[in-house]
Amino acid sequence: ALAIVQSMMLSARVAVLSSSRSQALWFVSGAEDLTQSRLTQAFKLTEGKFDLQTPGLYEEIRFEIPGGEITALIVDYTNCFNLNALLPRQGDDGQGGDADASTSAAGYFREMLVALDVSPSTANELIDGITDWIDADTSPRQRGAENGYYANLEAPYLPANGPLKTPEELRAIRGISVEMYRLIRPYVCVLPSAEMHSFNINTMTEGHAPLLVPAFSSELDVNAIRLELIDKGLTPFGTVEDFFSRQLFSEIAQEKRRADVLDVKSRYFKMTGEVVYLDGVTSYEAVFEISTTGEVTLLRRRLGVDG
Repeated sequence: ALAIVQSMMLSARVAVLSSSRSQALWFVSGAEDLTQSRLTQAFKLTEGKFDLQTPGLYEEIRFEIPGGEITALIVDYTNCFNLNALLPRQGDDGQGGDADASTSAAGYFREMLVALDVSPSTANELIDGITDWIDADTSPRQRGAENGYYANLEAPYLPANGPLKTPEELRAIRGISVEMYRLIRPYVCVLPSAEMHSFNINTMTEGHAPLLVPAFSSELDVNAIRLELIDKGLTPFGTVEDFFSRQLFSEIAQEKRRADVLDVKSRYFKMTGEVVYLDGVTSYEAVFEISTTGEVTLLRRRLGVDG
């Protein structure tokens, strides 16, 4: 009888939790609709040129719901390196992407890692490890790892052999320790496309300085770029050329500048927040893409994220 009662109590608890999560999902769906509306309005207001003062961005939304409340914060998700851009292109030699390092996504990422005081050899190892994780083949790169390595671990598993779904997936990849993950996490993201998108200079803060080091072919160090970003303040640039015209940047030879990776427009945005409902708290995030015509599309939703 005791076992039956305990089983019934557990089933009831599971049912309540399931119901609470389902209700939270509905509330998050409403927040997503609000985000899409705000991004559409902001696009029309700014003609797609987002900056740190664009209405609707970086302002926490908080509103009551039956049995609790929901919060939401919309931020630019453009200023991060898309790890899926490391997916090999046709003609890649399979040895780490060292060729054409000045223009390739792997080369850009390598320079960013070195700017974060990662040694070149460790940077190459990380790139090969991530590339082997996301590429479709099972042949390991020079410094990477494929099925054979992961299958022989104490707790074996297999690489995804496909695009990353979340940045947290990095922790499963060979060579990425807890310390390394914490170092690179603020500067990377995961997007569905396998391309390296442009960064928006008008939504950058001093914390984004490492992302810009490769944009100047490592001719400027992190601290110099950080001070320049602090000095610019909240004033937006009309064009990328205006950004390069600042005294420090104008001293770098034109062929050393990567204008193709900079923009004054944003393509991706992220909404994060919490749903407080009854006795539960559910964190969430949603990633959106905005087209050149202002159409907003939901790319990904996750409940129970750690931020």
